[in-house]
Amino acid sequence: MQVYGQQVDSTRSGSISGIVRDSIHNYVLQLATLAVYRESDSTLIAYQLSNNFGAYNFNELPVDIPLKIVASYIGYRSVEQRFKIPTNTKKLLLPTLNLNKSEIILNDVIINAAPPPISMKGDTLEFNADAFNLDRNAVAEDLLKKLPGVIIWADGAITINGKSVSSILVNKKPFFGGDTKVAIQNLPKAAIDKIQVYQQNANPANPLDSITQINIELKKNKSIGAFGKLGGGYGSDKRYDMDVNLNVFTRKTQVAIIAANNNINKMTNNINTLLLNSTYKGTNDGGLGYQSDFNQKGINSSKAGGFTMQHDFIAVPDAYKKSRLQADYFINNVDNLTKLNTATIKAIGNDNSQLQQLSQDATFNNSNQHLNVRYEKLKNNISFFATSQVNTNSNHEQNSQISGVYRIKELESTNQIENLQEKHNRQFLLESGLEHRDTKYGGGPHDFTIKNVLSYNNDDNSQFRRSIFRSLFDSSQNINFNRHHNNTDKRLNEQLYTSLGNFSKWLFGSGGFMSGFSITLQNMLQINKELHNNNVSDVDNTGKKINNPYLTANNDYLITNEQPALVINKNFSRGLSSRYVKNISINLVAEYQFYYQHNISSHYFQNFTRRYQHFVPAASIRYENIQLGKYQDTYFLSFSKSMSYPDLNQLASLVDSSDLYYIRYGNLSLKEADKRELSFSLKHHSFNNDKPLNYNIEVKAGIINNNFSDSIRIDNSGRSSYYEVNIDGFKYINFNGKIGRAFKFSNHQIQVYFTSGINVSSLPSYINNVKNWSDNINNTNTLGLYYSFSNYFDIQLQQKAFFFRTIQHGAGKDIFNSNIQSTEAGGSLNLNKLTIGSNISYNYTSATLSSSRNFTIWNMNVAYRLLRSNTLELKITAMDILRQNIGIINFGSNNTLTTGTVTALKQYFLFGIAYYPRKFGWNNTKSNDKSIDQ
Repeated sequence: MQVYGQQVDSTRSGSISGIVRDSIHNYVLQLATLAVYRESDSTLIAYQLSNNFGAYNFNELPVDIPLKIVASYIGYRSVEQRFKIPTNTKKLLLPTLNLNKSEIILNDVIINAAPPPISMKGDTLEFNADAFNLDRNAVAEDLLKKLPGVIIWADGAITINGKSVSSILVNKKPFFGGDTKVAIQNLPKAAIDKIQVYQQNANPANPLDSITQINIELKKNKSIGAFGKLGGGYGSDKRYDMDVNLNVFTRKTQVAIIAANNNINKMTNNINTLLLNSTYKGTNDGGLGYQSDFNQKGINSSKAGGFTMQHDFIAVPDAYKKSRLQADYFINNVDNLTKLNTATIKAIGNDNSQLQQLSQDATFNNSNQHLNVRYEKLKNNISFFATSQVNTNSNHEQNSQISGVYRIKELESTNQIENLQEKHNRQFLLESGLEHRDTKYGGGPHDFTIKNVLSYNNDDNSQFRRSIFRSLFDSSQNINFNRHHNNTDKRLNEQLYTSLGNFSKWLFGSGGFMSGFSITLQNMLQINKELHNNNVSDVDNTGKKINNPYLTANNDYLITNEQPALVINKNFSRGLSSRYVKNISINLVAEYQFYYQHNISSHYFQNFTRRYQHFVPAASIRYENIQLGKYQDTYFLSFSKSMSYPDLNQLASLVDSSDLYYIRYGNLSLKEADKRELSFSLKHHSFNNDKPLNYNIEVKAGIINNNFSDSIRIDNSGRSSYYEVNIDGFKYINFNGKIGRAFKFSNHQIQVYFTSGINVSSLPSYINNVKNWSDNINNTNTLGLYYSFSNYFDIQLQQKAFFFRTIQHGAGKDIFNSNIQSTEAGGSLNLNKLTIGSNISYNYTSATLSSSRNFTIWNMNVAYRLLRSNTLELKITAMDILRQNIGIINFGSNNTLTTGTVTALKQYFLFGIAYYPRKFGWNNTKSNDKSIDQ
């Protein structure tokens, strides 16, 4: 592993090699740190660790320039060797670097004038932050970009030697929710002592199933700090944007308070969204990562706020001990104003199609509150957690719509609807779990897992609906509705999961072939109790409410679902030290399902009792090929069988005919659906430091017999009735893939990536009593190129394409197509305190029986940082500069395709100011290390 430092030198064409030894015992030193510096100014040029034979080899070093190499190792004195690579040979074999035992050791750290940039402690790779010279305002992200094998991808993902980093910890703890961006874009490099990289076992049954983690170790006097953002802006058309973020942390406690308010379609659905987009470093991209969403329907005004906290009762948790309390609260209120016009084409058989045109005006208000409290404790091999949640949602919607249905360009009917709806939902959840794992010996009969989830939901729904239906072919079908729904639904659900074993050693002893098996007993029990109280009345011509005896009903619905299973696993491994490791894991699940439904209703036709029993097995095989220092390939093949059962509304629904274009009926003769699925995946991780190539593909194929489908009947007035039926032969195959390659050299980084998703399905149904197949294909592709030069410049290019096609067979031969494409370019230029960011996207959309549309959205902003610490920012934002944004509706499903337009956010200009308060560590007269006060 060889890594180059911060400087670029065109004369780099030389190489050196040598060996590091213990001077007393004359044995080689593995994993010794080697660092090459320029002798004149001590600039770090390259560094690496010695291999298993104590050897090192540096390439692409400057020739004919005085250099020095420093070798260091824990418990030894550092050795320095000066040299110059000759221009004629461009190669140099250095004399053996002999290290002597150190006599002055403090806490396993050798006292040296220049700390080694990299070292190995046990199974942890450590990078010394002080060995890297960066800008005084640099953050952890800037430091990570200098580390060997570390790639920060354009989408924010981080890989080390090709392996994805699952999380970044700070002092061994999640940092304000655990998202990597919050830590690496807020913590100053000057507060960091070390960056630690290590593997953590994710599955005791498979030692190769590990995850890569990064821990940022702060300096001892920097373990207390505060940071945040206070920002606001106002602009044209009365557009505004304000956000507040204050974060404080100590050795054991983290607290964040967040608030945001805007009317520019910047949507915030949780606290993490606000935390991620108010980082100190984040706005250096010009603020374009978190901008107005021009794809949102209508104009949205959002108010959001909340807090999050975390307290660790153990200051330095590890893999064997942890005691942590977490809590977060979030409230969000959104007002939306929408006007839309759509056209929906539907295949109705005999090569005919139906066209429904809709015009709607709607106002919408939605308010959510979420409170979550979680405690978790880990001691040795026993872990416990308890979580409680309270969620509330209030929804108010008022809309009016006019629709007409055409067949062969002739108007068949019209329907005018006015709707006022109030929804209130309250949810309470309590989840707990207890687990014991014998990680040392791979599990035993005393291992167990118990998890229980208890939830309660209460829904209140009040709706006034007035509709006027007119048929142009049969006036006797004309009808008016003025209907009031007042419904209450209560649900109590409990899930209990238990797992016992490994029983293999108890059954077969500790030796022999059978002892290598893992045998586990599992059971999942679900009990769901639902109470539905529907009160429906119709208003007559005099304004009097009259009870609707059909739609008014009470239902007491019970579901129990139990799934006991025997799980058998076997691992086969072989390897060669420092060369390769290969592993095969076979997993078999013998599971049986007992499903029970019972409903008691005030309507006799809704009373039913049903019992089901099915064997639902699963099997998988996983193969891993790890070529150490080169790549890792993981192959996974699985098969599963699962059952889906019709619910109350599918079996015996109460038919509300006030929406005459969509009337749905139940079917008490429905059977359970039987799904068989085969899946295959391949993941490739390159361990190449400078040019990693990573790719993964996943293919799923399945067939569903007795699939729940529709039998659609359309009358001569254009009214559609949907009946639930079982039909065999639903087939599908889905493909998802991603490939990416990064090129990292000096201060330059190039990334090329391609993602693709293809979903193909054949869905059988009935249209006017004729069997029909809808052959559907959805294809989404993204091709991207990203380039960055240090922290000064970055640019990203993307080509996105979405395609949908449905072909009808049986009832007709209609073909509907939908196509959406976008070409996007965005980047930023960072000139010390000035940041210029811009992005532009060209959008094209087309669909069957709809004219194509195209428009370009160009956004730009200019930000300037003031003060020595860059903590005050002035920003000018210009969005949709060309004023071309159009709200486009374009989607399809089976035998329908919908296109149209909707109100959308358009051009605005905004001036903003933001302050980023930052303080890490406190002044300490006993220490020479001052606090970072910004």
